[in-house]
Amino acid sequence: MADLEQLFRSTGTQFIVPLNTIQEKLDNVNTFLFDWDGVFNDGTKGHEVTSHFTEADSMGINMLRFSYWLKTGELPYCAIITGRHNKSAVNFAEREHFHAVCMGYTHKLEALEFIDAEMGSSAFFFDDILDLSVAAQCKLRILIGRAQSPLTTDTVKEKGWCEIITGSTGGEHAVREACELLIGSNGNWNEVIGSRVAFDEKYRQYLKARNSVATTLNEKSR
Repeated sequence: MADLEQLFRSTGTQFIVPLNTIQEKLDNVNTFLFDWDGVFNDGTKGHEVTSHFTEADSMGINMLRFSYWLKTGELPYCAIITGRHNKSAVNFAEREHFHAVCMGYTHKLEALEFIDAEMGSSAFFFDDILDLSVAAQCKLRILIGRAQSPLTTDTVKEKGWCEIITGSTGGEHAVREACELLIGSNGNWNEVIGSRVAFDEKYRQYLKARNSVATTLNEKSR
């Protein structure tokens, strides 16, 4: 475990709590929740311009879900909660067979009644003030790093609302960074990679289960 922590510290990852605490929390997580803008991308927007995602982050999440499936025999619940109406978020969620997308929720706690998740067993990937009401209640919190918001970061740390701060920003594959750290914390990185490279029966069984998930869309009125 010390080697894993040192490896990620070398890339800029901040551990707000000890790595063994992260592992203990992860053992009690069955849900992965994601903000969208600023997490999968740098948050850049414009008139009729949607935001984007990368294949590197997509692969990271898929491998994290596979890691969980290998460990528990079940799929984790996955959902996106975003304050904006974003076609890219829906496209990504449907392509990756997430369980739900909730869009248009500027007070994100309102979205919780539409997703099958309990905050006490959720890991949440987030980046900004809009997300803090959810982060405050989740089991494991991953703050996407951004040097330009030091007061926000300090507040999150002081309140105990995150366990991990990524060294990368949302435009630099921070989701991939965090997913690899969580897989490493699960202790089955070699099994995950070996099975995916071989495309063996275990991976095919997981993929069949993952691809059977139909994404539920809840869109709050503008």
